[in-house]
Amino acid sequence: WGKKKSAYYNDNEEEISSADEEELEEEEEREAMVLQKRLMSHLSAQDFDTSRFIADASDTVEKETVLKTDFTSMSKDEKLMHLLQNSPELPRCWRSLEIS
Repeated sequence: WGKKKSAYYNDNEEEISSADEEELEEEEEREAMVLQKRLMSHLSAQDFDTSRFIADASDTVEKETVLKTDFTSMSKDEKLMHLLQNSPELPRCWRSLEIS
């Protein structure tokens, strides 16, 4: 058995590992570039055409309807009923305001 620490441990391990790490990183970067080039070669101009997404999005847009109601001729109870029918979330908002 060896009596020196260097017999069991490599003194220049940091130098070797950092050089190996740099070499591995460079190899990984080269491999990534090869993969990207190969994937890019399969793409066409049609892959970048966004008009089909825009057309699909415009089809799904719901048209908002605005109801105009004459509140001047309504009583206070009628106004409240109209408000509750058209805004069902309002009572929860009122309660949360009362709590805070």
